[in-house]
Amino acid sequence: MMVTAFRLGEIVRHQSGEIMFLTFESLTWVIGGVAISHPTAAQLAAMRPGIDGARLAPPRSKPDQTGEIHCPFGVVLTFHPDDPINAATALRDLELRVGRFVTNRSTTPLFADAAGEPYTHHFLHSMLRAALAHLYGTAVASLYSFHSFRSGLASALHAAGVDDGMIQLICRWMCPESLHVYRRMGVAEHESLIRKASGCHVDCTQSVNVPTVVGDQHMAALTSEFSQLKAAAEIQAYEQALRVATDPFSPRDPPRGARPAALSPTRAASPEVPELVDHPVTLEPIQETPMPGAELAVGRHMWPDYPCDELNGLGWKVLVLSATPATATIRFTHARLRGRRYEDTQVQTSSLLLIKPLYPLDQQGP
Repeated sequence: MMVTAFRLGEIVRHQSGEIMFLTFESLTWVIGGVAISHPTAAQLAAMRPGIDGARLAPPRSKPDQTGEIHCPFGVVLTFHPDDPINAATALRDLELRVGRFVTNRSTTPLFADAAGEPYTHHFLHSMLRAALAHLYGTAVASLYSFHSFRSGLASALHAAGVDDGMIQLICRWMCPESLHVYRRMGVAEHESLIRKASGCHVDCTQSVNVPTVVGDQHMAALTSEFSQLKAAAEIQAYEQALRVATDPFSPRDPPRGARPAALSPTRAASPEVPELVDHPVTLEPIQETPMPGAELAVGRHMWPDYPCDELNGLGWKVLVLSATPATATIRFTHARLRGRRYEDTQVQTSSLLLIKPLYPLDQQGP
């Protein structure tokens, strides 16, 4: 079975009672260049090593119920008496011991018990497990079955360089999917192929992707786009787009620019707008990460499409809620939209500004 890829079901009794197992009629011999179905003991004794041998015609099987697909393609077994596990030698001995006395080769099982009856699936499966358990232990034995021989042969053929189509034919699979399940790659082969692949230059592409991969223009653009810290306006626009996409009832912002989004209806609006008394000021970039509670400003240039009536139109006053060297969460202390205070938002820390008066406070008007 290690060299024929026969299924266990092609050797044992079929539950329907039909002959779907190998019989002596499945076995023919090629001796001296002549095909012989009923060889004599003299003919078998005259077999030449490496030249003569046996032919086994596959029986009907699970994937080939009518015997039209695989049965015409016999298994070729060359006679090598010096090989202790040579299949043709074992079959010659079986032919000498039993076969030459068989009168009806079409119904006599090739592999039978002492009573001449075909083995059962359970008996041979249990015998294999018992032998493996005796040699290697129960845990190892539980990993194998007669189907392991088919997988082993397919994997050995693959390691020998046989292409998949020929392996499928030799092992009698109806579809390539079965081959891919049972044909395994060895560890050494896998490592060798990966090592070869690491040194290969890959230049394949599909025609529709040529504009994308030539010069990697699009990849460069994406890298440039997402590897930089975004301005607050872009962050706001992106976050608002996500809100609109996931919640169709969220407030829409105008398409151009961005502003700190208005509070949702569930957030209480401030009952009063603090009176603004702005003295002449200038806004300067901060030099370090602000502490929570710091009163700073964000410049009007961040949201140029929205009115600014504080800090003489230069920007909006904010309270820092938290901050890192990269980003800061801020609260607008005066800005309102339809009576609602702007929602807390996140900006780049570097966009926050210090509020400095232009003149000393004691020189400024009321």
